[in-house]
Amino acid sequence: MSRKSKQLIRSHNRPDFGLPWIPIFLGVVTLVIGMTGVVVTTMQPRSEVRIVVEGQHPWNISQETVEAALDEPVASWRPLTLVVTDRTLSLEEQQGNLAPGTDILLSTKLPEPSKDRARYDTIRQTQALDKVGIRPVFEDPAQDLVAGQDVHDAYQVNVGLGHGPLAVVAAAQEASLQLSDGPEQSFWPWLMGTILGLVLTAFAMSQALRHRSNWEARFRRLTAAQRRLAGVVLDLEALEVTYLAIDPEQRPRGSPPPGPRCVTRLWIWPAWRKKSSQRCVRAPAA
Repeated sequence: MSRKSKQLIRSHNRPDFGLPWIPIFLGVVTLVIGMTGVVVTTMQPRSEVRIVVEGQHPWNISQETVEAALDEPVASWRPLTLVVTDRTLSLEEQQGNLAPGTDILLSTKLPEPSKDRARYDTIRQTQALDKVGIRPVFEDPAQDLVAGQDVHDAYQVNVGLGHGPLAVVAAAQEASLQLSDGPEQSFWPWLMGTILGLVLTAFAMSQALRHRSNWEARFRRLTAAQRRLAGVVLDLEALEVTYLAIDPEQRPRGSPPPGPRCVTRLWIWPAWRKKSSQRCVRAPAA
């Protein structure tokens, strides 16, 4: 037999159907999506907002009282430093030109009361004017201005409630929300991706199992056919041996002389192609 010829698959050699690689791949992808979703949705910020109090402040605000009001550090997705000062901010500081190491500069100087009626947005801008400065974070300078107003609003609202040190803590928490965007932690996209992956995996596995079951049924039918054919061949050979063992004079009259004996053999080729071949052998003369 040459090296290039393919080996025949006989009835006692069970064919290798292989592994269902498509369902396995889909299952692995689904597992990766699910694990990534769990990690992302349960991720917690590891940085914090550092608070530095400078100068003399009203409302019992000092470095010691602020630290005492903190149950735990203010979490943030990136390190931030909030400096609380008792002076009015310069124009450069309001525009974000802050000293190195300072990300938010907040002034606790009380604003002068205004007797003129104005819109709420105008009042917010007036109160936050020369009271807060933020190092530029966004591409649009207007977003930096809005973030600064939100930080000042968080401080101003708590001060109005009589919370001095807690007002500084609230400003730090608002700065963390405004200036340190973390990853998207909504679990719905990850949940939908995991469910879709499970559905695709189950569908692919059912198709693979059905395909494998069909081929196994074909293999069993072909094996049974080979066994029946082998039994017929053995019966024919036994009958011929019996016939040849009888004395020619005692053989029944009219029986034909032994001629060529054809034996049909059924092979199962790879890819389940059936092919039958005949081999004729002339019996020896009696």
